[in-house]
Parts: sequence; structure tokens; C-alpha cells
Amino acid sequence: MPSAHLTEIQSIPTSGARGVDPFDLDGMHLLAVPQLAYDMPGTPADMNEGDSDTDLLLLKRGEQGYELFQRVPAPGGEDAEFFRIGDRAFLAMASIRTGKGPYRYAASSHVLEWHGTSFAEFQSFDTFAAKQWKHFTIEDRHFLALAQRVVLPEQEADNRHSQIFLWDGERFAHFQDIDSRWAYNWHAFTVDGHHFLAHAEHMGPSLLYRFDGEEFRPHQELADRHGRAFAHFTADGDFFLLVARLQSDSQLLRWDGMRFVAHQTLHAREHVSSPSCRVSTRACTSSA
Repeated sequence: MPSAHLTEIQSIPTSGARGVDPFDLDGMHLLAVPQLAYDMPGTPADMNEGDSDTDLLLLKRGEQGYELFQRVPAPGGEDAEFFRIGDRAFLAMASIRTGKGPYRYAASSHVLEWHGTSFAEFQSFDTFAAKQWKHFTIEDRHFLALAQRVVLPEQEADNRHSQIFLWDGERFAHFQDIDSRWAYNWHAFTVDGHHFLAHAEHMGPSLLYRFDGEEFRPHQELADRHGRAFAHFTADGDFFLLVARLQSDSQLLRWDGMRFVAHQTLHAREHVSSPSCRVSTRACTSSA
């Protein structure tokens, strides 16, 4: 029996694509693709350079494959997060920067709402080096968390910690700041009735926060530095949390009923501080 393998069915032109968020909406299957930058004529391609005046691409699947459905201005696109609140549909976009170099990391990141035929701006947020939005719920409360901030002394006056917003019935209102220096990611989950939120931090400790009904309070440290992303799963009756790190060994942690304890170290083959890749046509992960 032949082994299973993946076969390319379509190549989609992008520029500095930072991710893909697939979702279904009103009988359509859509892809949201944020783009960091366009190559500038006469300059060498670099994954952290280029013209940040980009669009988020919304692609619709049809008989001939995915085709452009809508372009939305989203300079320095890093992330897109689709979510629903009741019968309303939203798309949050994270913009890390503006400009063509030197770059400004104080930018506006937007949440769009679906209006039956297209997405339109619903709410705008002042952000700094925005990396990722994450929508999650606790009981009937809708939270929207933004990982952001980067250490840039020359722009420190505009810097902002990671933030959590709460849906108040009409809009997302500020709920809580989370200390950060160079934040990348969030991961929300529930175990043994406890609601947790993990925050990935590159320059300092990545912390696990527990929601006590009033706010998210530090529960334990997950990594001393280089935090990048998380995933959880269950196996043989145990609950595991994977802590992926960018320049250090990743860790698989196991829930012991009170805390997460070390279960296995996943050694990195190579610690890379600045991976290289073209901005023009491949999805890459920035070191910034």
C-alpha cells in the first residue's frame, strides 16, 4: 500500500505572508493571509525589510481553487484571527509596523466585522509591534488578547505591554495589561476546571496565568526566555502542555493536578537567531 503524502493543488502569490487563518462564513470557505512587506525595487530581499504598506488577502475557494475575494489595508501584517460572538462574525488583524525603513512600530491594529458581502472596520486599537490576536471565551465572556511590544529604546515612549480586552456587549474594552518586553503568542485552555492563559515572551519569562473570576493572575513560569508558542493535548489520561521556544530547547510539561511539571525536553537541532528567507513569496517567521 503506498504511503500517504501531500500533493500541491495551488500556489497562491503572497508577499511576506505571516500566517493563514481558514474559516467558513455564509456558505463560503475563506483564507485570511496577513502580509508583512513587499520587496522594494533596487534593494535586496530580506525577511525583515521591505515596504510595510501591505494588504491582508481574503481568498475564497471556488471551482478553480482559491481566488481573491477582498483586500483589506493592514500594514506590516503579522496575524489574523477570525471569531464569532453570537450571530456576528469578526476578523482581528495585527499590524507590527508601518513604513519602508526606518520603521515605526506604533501602529493601528483593526478588528473587522462581516456585513453580509464584505468585512468593514469595526474597532481600531493603538498597538506597538503587534504580533498576535487570540480570541477565547470563559463561560459567557468573550476575551480578545493582543501579544505585543518589542525593546526599541528610540521608540520606547510609544511602547505598550500585551493587553487583554473584554467584550462589553458593544465593543472590546480594556480589561488587563500583561507585562511584556517582546511578546509573541497566547494560548488559552481549561484543565480540572481552571481557566488558564499562557503568554509567550521572548526577552523574559513566559508565564501561565490563571483566571480567578476577577483577573488573570500569574500561576507559574513556563520558560525563562525565548517563548514562542504553545499547544496542549491529552494522552493516556494525562494533560500535556508543549512550550515551544525559538532559541532554546522546547519543553513538554505535564499537569500534576496543581502545576505543570517537566516531562520531556525536546532538543533543538539548531539555535538560529536570524533565519533568512525571501519576503516576496514564502510564509516565514520573523526574528523580530
